[in-house]
Amino acid sequence: MLNVLIFYFLSLLLSQSFLMLRLKYYQARLFSILFITLITYLFSFFFPFKIVFYTVFSIFITLSVYAVVKNNFKIRLDRNEEFIFVVFLAYFIFLRSLIPDIYGAEKFMDMAFINSVLKSHAFPPNDPYFAEGKLNIYYYFGHVIGAVITLISFTKPEVGYNIAMAAISALSFLMIFGFLKEFVEERYAAVGSIFVLFSGNLYAAIELFYKLFTFQRIGYLFYWNATRVIEDSTFGYAITEFPYFSFIHADFHAHVVAIPITLLCLAFLYDFYKGDRLKGYLLIPLLFILFATNSWSFPVIFLLMTTIFLIKEFKGKRDLLIVVASSSISILLLYFNMKNASSKISLTTETTNLWQFIEFFGIQIAFAYYYLINSTSSSRVGNDVTIKRLIPLIVVVASISYFFIPISLILIPLIVLSVRKVIKGDLLASFILTACITILIAEVFMIDCRMNTIFKFYLVSWLLLTIPPATKLKRIFKDVKVRRPLNVVMLILFTLTLIYPVIATPVRHYDVKLSLDGMEFIKRYNKGDYNAIHWLRDKDGVVVEAVCKCYSYCSRISTFSGNPTIVAWTCHEVKWRGNGKELVERINDVRLIYTSQNCSKVTWLLNKYDVKYVVVGDEERRVYNVNTTKFETCGLSRAFKGDDTIIYEFSTKS
Repeated sequence: MLNVLIFYFLSLLLSQSFLMLRLKYYQARLFSILFITLITYLFSFFFPFKIVFYTVFSIFITLSVYAVVKNNFKIRLDRNEEFIFVVFLAYFIFLRSLIPDIYGAEKFMDMAFINSVLKSHAFPPNDPYFAEGKLNIYYYFGHVIGAVITLISFTKPEVGYNIAMAAISALSFLMIFGFLKEFVEERYAAVGSIFVLFSGNLYAAIELFYKLFTFQRIGYLFYWNATRVIEDSTFGYAITEFPYFSFIHADFHAHVVAIPITLLCLAFLYDFYKGDRLKGYLLIPLLFILFATNSWSFPVIFLLMTTIFLIKEFKGKRDLLIVVASSSISILLLYFNMKNASSKISLTTETTNLWQFIEFFGIQIAFAYYYLINSTSSSRVGNDVTIKRLIPLIVVVASISYFFIPISLILIPLIVLSVRKVIKGDLLASFILTACITILIAEVFMIDCRMNTIFKFYLVSWLLLTIPPATKLKRIFKDVKVRRPLNVVMLILFTLTLIYPVIATPVRHYDVKLSLDGMEFIKRYNKGDYNAIHWLRDKDGVVVEAVCKCYSYCSRISTFSGNPTIVAWTCHEVKWRGNGKELVERINDVRLIYTSQNCSKVTWLLNKYDVKYVVVGDEERRVYNVNTTKFETCGLSRAFKGDDTIIYEFSTKS
C-alpha cells in the first residue's frame, strides 16, 4: 500500500504547478496528470518512454516545488474536494485489493498494452500480440496514462494497473463533484455525484425484485446482467455499460479512462461558456487527449459544442470555432496515422426495443424530463405557449417515428424540450439534447458493429443525461418534506438507482485477498510461469508461446513481460488489422515451431519472426504436446528453467 501513498502525494504535489494557470483545484488534479502524459507521449516518438517520462516529470515536480515555496511552503488545496478524492481513492483501492487479479474480460489486453508502453524505445509501442506490428491500430493513449500512473507510483506494472484503475475511478468522482459545485452546495454536489457515477439502471431493480418474489438466490452475474439489456441479432446482446459497472469490473479500457477526461472537458466547456477564454483554449490539447484515449467520445463532445451555437447569449462563438478547428486538425493528424481496419460506417439493420431501452435508460430519461420541466427560467414549460401549440405535432411525429425507431417515442419530446431550453440559454439542456441525438444516431448508423456503437455512445450519453438532473436533486429532497407527488416519485426512482451498487458491489467482490498484486494469481497457479515472466521483464525480443482462444490464459507471457509474441488475441487482432489470412498463417507457424521435428523448418520460422525466446510451459505442453528435447537439438539454448516452465533462447541468423 506504500505505493498508493507515493502516488497520492506525488500527484498532489504535481498539481501545484498547474494551479498557477488559474485552474480550479479539481481541474488541476486531473489536468496535471493528463498534460505530463501528453508531453511524454509526444516526445516518446523520438526517445525511450521511461527516459522521457522521468525527464518531464522531474521538470514539473521542480516547478511544483517552486510553487509551494512561493506559497510560503504551503500546499494549495480545496479540502472538501481533496476529501472526496481521498475517500473514493481509498474505496476503490480497497475493492481492487479484494480481487486484484488481472485476468478475465479485457484485463490481459490492457495489461499487455501498458507493459508494451513501459518497454517502448520509441512510439508507437510494439503490438504485444502481433510481433513486428505496432499499436497504431488502436487508440492507446489511455494505456499511456496507466503507464504514467505506474511510474508515478514507483511500483511494478501489475500493482500499477490496480492503482491506476482506482485512481481513474476516484478522479471521475472528483471531476463530477467539482463540476456540480458550480450549481449547488457541496452536500448536494456529493449526492449528485452518486447519481451520475454510482447509480445503476432500472433493470437491476427489476431483477432484484424478481429474485426476491421468486425466492431465487442473487448470484454473481447480478453485477453483469444489467449491462446486457438490449438485444443484438449478431452478438446476442449489445454492451450497455454504465460508469459504476465499469469501475468495479475494472478493465483499464479506453472507455473507462475516458470518463474523467470527458467530465473535465465538460467542466472546461462550462467555464469557457461563462467567459473563461483560457479554459476554451485548454480544450484544444484536452480534446486531442480525449480522442487519443477513446476516439468514440470525441464526436459526442464535438456535437455538444455545435449545440452551444444555438444559445443566443453565448458571446464566445468565434473562440469556439477556433477551438473546434484547431483540435480537429490535430485529431485528423492522429487519425490518419492510425491503421485500424474496423472503423467503417454503415447503416444498422435493426432498432432497439422500447422496453429494453427503458430498462436501461428509463430512470435517467425520467430525471432528464424532470430537469427540463422544473429548471428555473423566466418561464416554466407548463406556461410556454409555443410548447403548448407544438404538443399535437410532437405527439404525431413521435407516434409515427415509433414505427421506424421505437425509442424515438420518448426521445423526440425530450429533444423538443431541450432545444427550447438551449435557445433560452440553458447550457445543461444542451447536454440532454446531445445525449438524445447521440442515442438516435446509434439507431441509424453503426461503426464496425451495432453492439460496440451502442456500447460507446450510450456510456457517454449516460453522463450527459444524468448531470443536468443531478443539479436538481436538492429540490427533490426539499420538496419531499411538503409531499409533492412528483418529487416523491423522483425520490423513489433515485432510491431504485442505488440498488445496483448496494447489491452488485459485494456480489462482484466475492474474495478477500487484500493485495494489489495483479500477478499473484499466476504465482499461485503456476510459479514457473511467474518466475519466467519476471526473468523476461528486463529483456527485449519476440517470444513464442501457445496460441489459444481469446480471453484465455495462454498469452500470459507476452501480457505480463511486455515482450511481443508472434500472435495472440486473434479475435481482436482481426478487427484491428483485417488480416484474417495472415493470422491463420501465424497460428499455423506457431504450431509448427512446437510440433515440427524438422530443425531447418523450425529455425526458418524463428528467423521469419525474429524470435529471441521460445517458452515451453504447461500451456504449451497441453496445446501442442511439446517434445522439449527437440529445441536443444535444433540449436536453441536453455536460458531459464523454473519448475515446469522452460525458456529457450534463439540466436537469430541473418
